[in-house]
Amino acid sequence: MENTNIMNNYAREILDSQKNIIIIVKQNNIIDVNKSFLEFFGFKNLDEIKKKHQNIAEFLKDYDCLDSKKWIDDILNNCNTDHKIKIIKNNEEYIFKVEASKLKNKLILTLTDVTELFERKKELKEVNEILNQYKKAADELLIVSKTDTKGVITYVNKNFCDISGYSKEELIGKPHNIIRHPDMPKEIFKDMWKTIKRGEIWRGIIKNLKKDGSYYWVDAGIMPIKTHTGEIIEYIALRTDITDVVRAKEKAQEAEKSKSIFLANMSHEIRTPLNAILGFTQLLEKNKNLDNEVKNYVRIINSSANTLLKVINDILDISKIETGNIPIEEKGFNPKKVFKDIFSLFLARTKEKNIIYQIKIDDLPKCIVSDEHRLKQVLANLIGN
Repeated sequence: MENTNIMNNYAREILDSQKNIIIIVKQNNIIDVNKSFLEFFGFKNLDEIKKKHQNIAEFLKDYDCLDSKKWIDDILNNCNTDHKIKIIKNNEEYIFKVEASKLKNKLILTLTDVTELFERKKELKEVNEILNQYKKAADELLIVSKTDTKGVITYVNKNFCDISGYSKEELIGKPHNIIRHPDMPKEIFKDMWKTIKRGEIWRGIIKNLKKDGSYYWVDAGIMPIKTHTGEIIEYIALRTDITDVVRAKEKAQEAEKSKSIFLANMSHEIRTPLNAILGFTQLLEKNKNLDNEVKNYVRIINSSANTLLKVINDILDISKIETGNIPIEEKGFNPKKVFKDIFSLFLARTKEKNIIYQIKIDDLPKCIVSDEHRLKQVLANLIGN
């Protein structure tokens, strides 16, 4: 009798030391539970449980485990059946894995809390679903390929095949340089391999060769794929087709080149007769037989021609105009002379239109430091308008 008590006490200690919930059932009735069961369900002892429900299936129904009878019947018929049950306690959901073993005419049920593991699997499933959506979006919008660490193609999407003209069968297993255009400098690819082998992302603009011999441009990003230990196992490349952008830029550059050629030719065509005008006006200024009025006209013509020549030089100097670096001279000159020269330019036009046209100059210094040419331009524009 004493030995029996010792064994019972020993069995009880083992039972209560288990973190898992243990239920001993005989003919569907609860005949014993361990300490973990009492703590989880909030009972003081076995008698209190039996007052509520002695039948295990009826007991678990109180905890929204509506299929309890079904899984208990399955276990009674086959102890090797693996079950996961849901128990809701205090509005919280718990997932338990149920294992069963028979001991003579009794059934020992072990409930292992796998809620956290189940939630992780659920989160992992959600993450995988999101990743699949990202993959689908990338496959729809981008040109995608993957290679092994030696640059051999292991995957291409439909966009890659469409733009390159190759089928998947023609690409898988081939070196990625099958689409390399001979115009691309080798240094670019040396830098690319050096970067991705360090485990870093490489970005660049690449000209690729199609199967039919034509070409296309892509904005490419190549990323190493690593294991949890940091070992690189493959590379994935995401590209955007920028062929239209590059070709538009090339056309703009060609147009710019044509414009420069046109302006250079125009410069020659305008400057040649203008230099002739300047030459003859300088000769006329030296002619002593001209009266003062004619000499004044010749001087105005000469001044206007010089101004026009400087304007043409500025217009033709495209690089200065585009960068906003037109130089401003700082030289001394007589402002009264500038005002009179500009005034004289419009005398003929104002006479034709019967406009009262006068110049009045207050006291000014005989010399100021500024850009005489720019000042003439401003005054000419103001009066002309």
